Amino acid sequence: MPNIKDATVSLIDSDNQICGTGFLVKDGYLLTCAHVVNKAGGPEQPLTVRFQGDKDTISATVAANGWHPQADVAVLQLEADPPAGIQPLPLGACRECNGHAFTAFGYPEVGDYHGILAVGQITGPVEKEDGRTMLQLASANLARGHSGGALFDEDQQRVVGMVAEVYHPDASGKHRDTAFAILTETIWRLFLALRPVSSVLNPFFFPGRINDPAQFFGRQRLLREVKNSLKQGSSVSLVGGSQMGKSSFLYYLYCTRETWLPHKTVVFLDLQQVLDERDFCEELLRHLGEAGDSLRQLKRALRQRDLLLILDEVERLAEDDFNPRLHDLLRSLAQEPHFAMCLASQQPLTEVFPARTPGGVSPFHNIFVTKEIGPFSEENARGLLLSRLQGTPVQFTTAEIEQLLADSEGHPARLQQLAYALFNQHTR
Repeated sequence: MPNIKDATVSLIDSDNQICGTGFLVKDGYLLTCAHVVNKAGGPEQPLTVRFQGDKDTISATVAANGWHPQADVAVLQLEADPPAGIQPLPLGACRECNGHAFTAFGYPEVGDYHGILAVGQITGPVEKEDGRTMLQLASANLARGHSGGALFDEDQQRVVGMVAEVYHPDASGKHRDTAFAILTETIWRLFLALRPVSSVLNPFFFPGRINDPAQFFGRQRLLREVKNSLKQGSSVSLVGGSQMGKSSFLYYLYCTRETWLPHKTVVFLDLQQVLDERDFCEELLRHLGEAGDSLRQLKRALRQRDLLLILDEVERLAEDDFNPRLHDLLRSLAQEPHFAMCLASQQPLTEVFPARTPGGVSPFHNIFVTKEIGPFSEENARGLLLSRLQGTPVQFTTAEIEQLLADSEGHPARLQQLAYALFNQHTR
């Protein structure tokens, strides 16, 4: 069981007086409040700390990237090992801690006692005027000398915050037992090295389409080629196998449209969500700000628009509940300078939309520039793995990366699924 007293330190000012509290969290790191560090001499000076029950002092300095005065957080690094047997206090998430009992230990001015326990209850999260979320606490014996001390959740047996603010009663005599703590989630966000590995979100699993353009990776050459064709008014057919990244590619084009096609209306439709031809017409007209659900109404609207139409899962248009006249309309419009399409399919359009009759209406497929989307190159696959691991405490070995590349053969979905499983192994 964690020992909150043993892991607690007092910070000593230049007059050799205790000015606040801190606690050991990991590998020689201490946590305390920035305002306590300022009382102890400031972040630029060597600081003096003393572990509870120990007569000797130890020097500490503010860790690199450990000074966050706006959040009232300071991470200190000890310049010597802590006394033998003292273990860091485990940090845990504060979610679902409302109503839990807590224990804190610190150094308020109470007679000649060296360190005082405080107990109370976690009321729940509240928001400050500056937007910071804090934990509100109810305790009859928390005092200002507890600032910088650990908020130990008795239910979780984890530290879920750091005591930061203790208030006296207001004019009405209320809030006499109110205090506030900084959430561990806030501390993790500011200083990633303190975050438990097991709590790090797995960065590799994206079921289906990637909706956040910041998470899209690679395909730079293909992006340039497709963008250039579309800018010139050509329509593009993107062909690739299942889970090869076609949907993510199309949606990235749509999400970034203002950066590469700012003067054209761009509409994205996932045809898996379209029920039939009338629904297709209604959806597309709705995106254009118009009402209707017929081919005739759609024709009138499309003739008046400078439009790029991006269609995912275009095989849907070849099914029996769609009129071939829709194919003819879209093909005819795509020969005009104001209208272009970018479609994705698993099979070439020559197979999806075969010619209906010899010598009849021109086939749908022969107006498109065809681009294939295949597995990642080795360089792209390796780059994806390394970029996803950035900002996490996990690193794959060279042998592990080589095995992922070999087993996935560059298939994007398979690569991420395998990397997802390996990441979980590292964080167990």
